[in-house]
Amino acid sequence: MTATDDTIRHAALSNGLRIVAQRLPGQGAVGVAVNYRAGFRSEPERRSGMAHLFEHLMFQGSTTIGAGGHFGYVQRLGGTVSGNTFTDVSDFHQLVPAGCERRVLEMEADRMQNLIIDQNRLDVQRRVVLEEINLKVKGSPYGGFPWTVLPQAIYSAWPNAHNGYGDEADLMEITVQECRDFYAAMYAPGNAVVAVAGDIDPDRVVQDAAEIFGVLDDRGNPKLPPLTEDPDSPARTRHHRDVLAPRPALALGRPLPAPSEIDAYAGFVVASMWLTGNDHSRLRRSLDSRGIPCASVCGLFGPWLAVDPDTFTFVAHHDPGQRDAVIEAFDEACSHLAVTGSDGIDPARSQTYVSLLAQQDSALNEARALARSTLLFEDPGLIRRAMLATATVPVAHVHSAAQQLMSHQGRGYAELTPAGEA
Repeated sequence: MTATDDTIRHAALSNGLRIVAQRLPGQGAVGVAVNYRAGFRSEPERRSGMAHLFEHLMFQGSTTIGAGGHFGYVQRLGGTVSGNTFTDVSDFHQLVPAGCERRVLEMEADRMQNLIIDQNRLDVQRRVVLEEINLKVKGSPYGGFPWTVLPQAIYSAWPNAHNGYGDEADLMEITVQECRDFYAAMYAPGNAVVAVAGDIDPDRVVQDAAEIFGVLDDRGNPKLPPLTEDPDSPARTRHHRDVLAPRPALALGRPLPAPSEIDAYAGFVVASMWLTGNDHSRLRRSLDSRGIPCASVCGLFGPWLAVDPDTFTFVAHHDPGQRDAVIEAFDEACSHLAVTGSDGIDPARSQTYVSLLAQQDSALNEARALARSTLLFEDPGLIRRAMLATATVPVAHVHSAAQQLMSHQGRGYAELTPAGEA
């Protein structure tokens, strides 16, 4: 979904909150997203998992709305409501019928200012998070692989390298006071963006949001950890044992260009599609013929979803003894891509653009992208321009991406070994 500049309005309040509103006529619905710069990389050291834990705590009630009240209101409207925690952002979002957005904004403002954090709520949600880890990571084959493991093989700084799902010992040590401190700093208006998209009058929505959020306390801006890394560090390997996995897996990763370098980053996104994006992709065909399924993605969770550094990731599930053959096939495919003409790259450009467009084609996803783009890149339109750029990115940038992917400098490997294999 695209929009012209005259459909978007934005404002910054005196308490630091930023508001973005976009008119998307004919939707009949409105997406509301509140994003905080409170992702995995914002967690205090030795408190891995705190950001994800806090995503759960944000739904446990405030001084005026009981636990589950936020869910209940939206669901009674027939809408949807959820939250996600990513590398650099915690994303709270809902889709409601047009005309209901003001009450949603009031509820979001209420928990931004008045969230209740006590021992009982912490204990309950800590158990929920630990159970989620037991189910989705420890209790599932390849659970959390590779994103919980691969960063440790690529990055040195703790914010970039640690497992954002959380270490059980770290989670058990988190106190109520630490949660209150994290909330005061990271869930402050100055560390947040409110975005609304859909069947709205953008001017009115900005005015309403300014009225609702403008009375919240100015809690300042948190000091974010430095994320700078050496992009050409020697290749490292991280070993991971998975007792439930039926066969080994290999993940290969390396840092991406800065997301603000749109064409350079888009070159990697198109290269990823060319390598593994469909059954006709060269690398996928090569490995599928040997019974090795594979996939690649730009960003641990998708493109333009994190600040610099973010990670190109390639994963293959193989039989014992095939690790080196997988790497050789990856390097050979990248070598071929580095000299492929535009006729060979055009289909990947088109498919990349259509795929991104499909992900964006709703009022809810547009609101989430507006919030994320403003919060992470200080530019509401960057993600939209980046999506458009994938359709026309110069071939030279795709070649450059392939050449960088071939280099073993800056690479990291995560090797998953099933139980019983040495």
